[in-house]
This record gives sequence, structure tokens and C-alpha cells, in this order.
Amino acid sequence: MNAAMLMLVASTFAAPQAPSNTLGATPGTRLMSHTTFVQDAKLLLSQTTAGGAKAKGTVAGKAFSLAVQGGLTFNAGTGFLVGVGMSLQPGGNEHVEVMGDFNFGRVSGSNLFYISFNGLYDLNKTSSGMTPFVGGGLSIYHFSVNCGGFAGCSGTSTSFQLIGGIQLAGNSEHVMRLSVRFLLNGGNPIVLMFGYSF
Repeated sequence: MNAAMLMLVASTFAAPQAPSNTLGATPGTRLMSHTTFVQDAKLLLSQTTAGGAKAKGTVAGKAFSLAVQGGLTFNAGTGFLVGVGMSLQPGGNEHVEVMGDFNFGRVSGSNLFYISFNGLYDLNKTSSGMTPFVGGGLSIYHFSVNCGGFAGCSGTSTSFQLIGGIQLAGNSEHVMRLSVRFLLNGGNPIVLMFGYSF
């Protein structure tokens, strides 16, 4: 009897022990947690890049994009413009943008500096993948020309402007925009602008 009890005790101590789990869960549960974490990371990445070029970068946590642009001006002198612009989406609203740009050009023999600050509203995307937008803002229209004097001749006009256009369908890295701008000053210039974001 004593020999049998001793053998039972010895076998109990000699039995292999399951590996310890410092997290208090089975190995299968730990593997499931790791898999879920990877899936969540992939989902977060897809959501971050789903917005296309608008998620190109961030400023204070807000999406922004930069663009090079060029265009034509007419109705109050005919000429061309080239410049750069930036758009920013405040508050995480994908339909609302704050946009500003700086442009230089030549109009009817004069040098032109055209600066604008605008608010835009992006409408719903069409079936063809284009996104119409409308908006308005403030424009500063400065021109100068050599009229024979030491300082030359120049003038500056500050006025409101209206904007409408379309964002063309493109890949997630670049966006193309075509817009028309109506400047509400004395000459009422019209600016046709094409932009390409990067």
C-alpha cells in the first residue's frame, strides 16, 4: 500500500507541466489577439489612403495638398498666369476646403500678380468620377507696366471673387482641377485655371 502511494506521488511530480502564459490566456487566444491587431492596422491604413490626394499630408492634423497651376485671363485684358496653390480641409470635413494661391503672369503687356484666398465646397462625386465644386473668396489683383516714368505705372485691386469647377478623376497620388473665376472688380476679369496636385 505504501509503495503504491509513493509511486502515485512520484508520477504526479514527474508529469510534464503546460508552458506558463504570462497573460493568463491560452496560446490560441494570444494568436487570435495578434491576428486581430494586424487586421486593425490594415484597416486603418486603407482608411487613411482612401481619401486620395486630399490625404497627401497633414498640417496640425488636417489634410492638405499642394498644386502647380496655370491659366488664362480675359474680359479685362488677355494674358496668362502660372502659380502655386494649397488647399486645406479643416475639421475633418471632406466637403469643405480652404484654398489659397499665388500667381504671376502677363496681361495685355503688363506684369500681373494675382493672389486669392477662398472657401470651397466639394459636391458629391458624379458617376464618371468627377467632383464639382463651388466657392468664393478674396482676390488681390496687382499689375504694373513701364509707362516711361521712373517708377512706372501700377495699380492694385482687391475684390471678391466667385469660383466654380470640377476635380477630374485621377489616381490617389495626383488630382487635376479645372476652374473658372469671376473677379468682381471694376474690369470684372475672368480667369480660367488648371491645377495639378502633387
